[in-house]
Parts: sequence; C-alpha cells; structure tokens
Amino acid sequence: MHFPSVQMVLKDNASASEAIAKVTEKYSQVIERPGQEFENRFCDLDQLEPCVSFICNLFMNVDISCIAKQLSAMFSLDT
Repeated sequence: MHFPSVQMVLKDNASASEAIAKVTEKYSQVIERPGQEFENRFCDLDQLEPCVSFICNLFMNVDISCIAKQLSAMFSLDT
C-alpha cells in the first residue's frame, strides 16, 4: 500500500484551494454584475419618487415649488 507524503498532500490542498478561490472569484463577479447593472440603469428612480408620489396623489400636503425644482433639475426645465 502506498500513501502520499505529507508534502504531496499539502501541495494538492494548496492547488485545490487556489482553484476554489479562482472559481469563487469568477462566480462572485458574475453574480454581482446584474446588481450593478440594475443600479446603473435605475439610479434615477430615487430622484423621481417624490414627483411620482405627487402625480399619483395630487392632494398631498407638499410644497409644489420644491417638486417643481426637483423636476426642473432632473429634466433641465424652467421652473
């Protein structure tokens, strides 16, 4: 019966650990990419929220000039 030496086992474990680390890094990037893409595409939604809320409920108790300023800044409009 032939058993591998301690050095051989450690070497194999090190290469396996490196392989696992590479695969983990690769799949981490793949998983993070859609989240980042979503953030890039829809980053303006947070800015639109007060305006959309006002349009949905015209009787809200808000300062209309504040909403007008937000809209004008977002869409380059004259308030």
